[in-house]
Amino acid sequence: MKVTISNGHDKFHMSKTALICEKNGILNRFITGGYPNNFIDLITKKKTIKIRAIERLLNRRENIPINKINSLWISEILNQISNYTGSSLLFNNYSLDLKFISLYLYGLQSKKLLKNDSPNIFHYRSGYGGTSVKYAKEKKIITICDHSIAEPRLINYYINNNGSLPRMKITEVNNNFERLVLSDLELSDYILVNSNFVKTGLVFQGFNPSKIKVIYLGVDDEFFDYLKCARIANLKNKPIKILFAGHFCKRKGANLVINALNKILKENSNLDWVFEIAGGIDKDIILNNEYFFQKKNILMSGYLTRQELASAMKNTDIFIFPSLAEGSARVIFEAMAAGCYIITTNNSGSIVQEGIHGSIVNTSSAENLSQVIDFALKNMDLVKKIGKFNVGYINENYRQSHYSNNLINLYTEVLCE
Repeated sequence: MKVTISNGHDKFHMSKTALICEKNGILNRFITGGYPNNFIDLITKKKTIKIRAIERLLNRRENIPINKINSLWISEILNQISNYTGSSLLFNNYSLDLKFISLYLYGLQSKKLLKNDSPNIFHYRSGYGGTSVKYAKEKKIITICDHSIAEPRLINYYINNNGSLPRMKITEVNNNFERLVLSDLELSDYILVNSNFVKTGLVFQGFNPSKIKVIYLGVDDEFFDYLKCARIANLKNKPIKILFAGHFCKRKGANLVINALNKILKENSNLDWVFEIAGGIDKDIILNNEYFFQKKNILMSGYLTRQELASAMKNTDIFIFPSLAEGSARVIFEAMAAGCYIITTNNSGSIVQEGIHGSIVNTSSAENLSQVIDFALKNMDLVKKIGKFNVGYINENYRQSHYSNNLINLYTEVLCE
């Protein structure tokens, strides 16, 4: 068995997939965007030079032989320019077009690399397949499209309709990027998703359920190492800590959280708690809720490194993530591994079960979220008990080794079909 992995741009879980394949002796080739090389290493040896972009680039490195890695820099650079222009009012209209070009080029370059060898399986990230998928199918290479978020045509509907499915499937495609993703999904022999929530949406939109495989990612070994090193703050009479990690925006339930916590502040002012946001915050969310962010209970930590996040989670009692549309939120698994009580939604794509790992709340009800948070704040013995259970549950079922075993089993299964 030989598998070629295509990661796409940025740091993505498929770099770990490539590492799994390498450890099992089945990695044929790892195709990715920008990747650390000798020149980058030379720059970082200059201690006076500290560039955040280079630090993020170095974080993409995995223990994979360099001769098996193909780094597609031109496509990566175009993508980074697209990200930059997307935040500029002057060039915003060109951003999606540039991203489309970068992904199309990535697919063309991947096709050339596939021509150099003949793997049994081509496992690629959705949106980054393009012409390489068509070539792989012509050569009878088994194709697996890795898709890690809700079906693209459903995402905006989820956001604008409190996380609910439409009555009928949506056929309209919004832009060329969505067309690329949908083409990759439709052409593939199999679709690998990271939650039953994503599968449900794909099936609703007309995809064949028999070709959709579900494997939850869980927590990688690196994060477990960070948790081992994290110290628990030994503070007497410390407030109960509630944490959100990720980009605090409408899609991830920011409005629900703000309305719920405002209600708790108004009705239970005697409760001693703090709410920490570890991540960026949408400008619109801040502008529309300035009073909320000025309250002493609200802490804004900004983006944290994974090591810093592990420490923050280790010192957290309640982790909330009421997302309207995800794939499978990795931070929920990480918070469980850290010993947190979880409050989330079914749309977060987690494995959280009501009353066992925490609470599942309604995506459309701040009142429901407020009641659940209030209950947790007043029942800390239960919160601690469930948090302790979550640590063992993740350790026993959702480590990197579990994902590795499930992935290898999937490869064996599709080769035999």
